[in-house]
This record gives sequence, structure tokens and C-alpha cells, in this order.
Amino acid sequence: MGILFWNYNYPVLQSAHDLMITFYYILYILGMVIWVIVPIRQVKETFFLFFLALAAGDIAAIIALMIARFAFHSHSNTNIFYVVFGLLCLISIQDKKISKLSKIFLVLLCIIFLTLELYGMQYKQEIILISFIQFLLLLKFLKYFIFKLVNERLISIFLICLIFYELTLITKLLNLITGFANVYAYFFITTFFEIFIGLFFCIFKEDNPRILIKLKNFYDSP
Repeated sequence: MGILFWNYNYPVLQSAHDLMITFYYILYILGMVIWVIVPIRQVKETFFLFFLALAAGDIAAIIALMIARFAFHSHSNTNIFYVVFGLLCLISIQDKKISKLSKIFLVLLCIIFLTLELYGMQYKQEIILISFIQFLLLLKFLKYFIFKLVNERLISIFLICLIFYELTLITKLLNLITGFANVYAYFFITTFFEIFIGLFFCIFKEDNPRILIKLKNFYDSP
């Protein structure tokens, strides 16, 4: 979601601006390449569709931005892509046995979100909407983590990384509208973390025993 950074207006010295933008380009391209590799690595795994939608959102946003700037010499609001692909991410991690009522609710939620976006929302409202979608994803990953912890007595480092990834996205988005930290500095710090998390997903799959910590029951012998 690095492209969201472009839609933020902030005061900065021009010389520092040029340097930061160059550094941003490097980080963004590096991150996008890594996160495009992630779904390839996670093919046939539980969260393959989630990673695919995540990578597709960034690719669609950067293509739209490039077409708008170089073909039409105008600015493109890419937030709509993060709403659409964020909803696709949310749909991709729903349980296979989800009830019909839940499916209807999810479809209605998607329609409401897209209607609000298409009929014009202010920048802050768009960021709040995207943050809300990411918050729903965070809750879902927390649910999976707790389920595995309680029922299988396993701590999944894979799920912890997904939870941490969502937290970095949410705080990064909220910082764009609240300014609780320097936008540049916070963006670079969180992006570094996201790149390392992406590398982790390029290496490990969810069921890799090296990232599963088995907990002993209290009645197990030492």
C-alpha cells in the first residue's frame, strides 16, 4: 500500500523532498517485487488468494497511476483499488463453511463500501474505510491464531507475522490522517518491516514445522 503515500499532502523542504522521494521509489519497488513473489511461493497454501489479491492491488494501483500521469498528464486516485482489493482479501480468507447469511452480509458490505467510494469520498474518509477493512482482516487473523493456539496447542509464527503486517498497515494508514508521527520516518520504518515480513513469506509456508511452536499441556511430564 505504498502508493497511498502519494495522495498525502505534507510540508517538506524541496531538497529533502527529492531525496526522500528517490528513497521511497527504491523501497516501494523493492517491496512490490517481494510481495509479488509471495503468492508464487504460497501457491496452493491456505492464504494464497489473500496474498494474490494483496499483490494485485499494488500492481493495479501503480499501473493506473502511471497511465494517468504519462498518458493523460493527470493525477489518479488509487484508493479505490485498495478498497476493491482489500475486500477481495477479506473474502479470500473466509471459512469454506461460511453460512449463507454471512455470505449475504459480506456481499452487502462490499456493495456499501464500493458505493461510498464511487460516489465520492474525501481523502480522510477513504483512508478510514481502508483502515476498517484492514482491521477486519486483523480480527480474522487473530481468530485463526487463537483457534490454532487453543485447539492444536500451537503458536504459529506465520500467523503472528500476518497479524504484525496488518498492524503496520493500520498504523501507517492512521498516521496519514492523524499525524501522530513524522509521515516520512514512520513510512520508511513500517515499510522496512513489511519488506522483511514479505521475505519471511517468500521463505516459509504456514505448515513449516520450523515456525510452529508446540506448547506442552500442564499435565505433560517435563
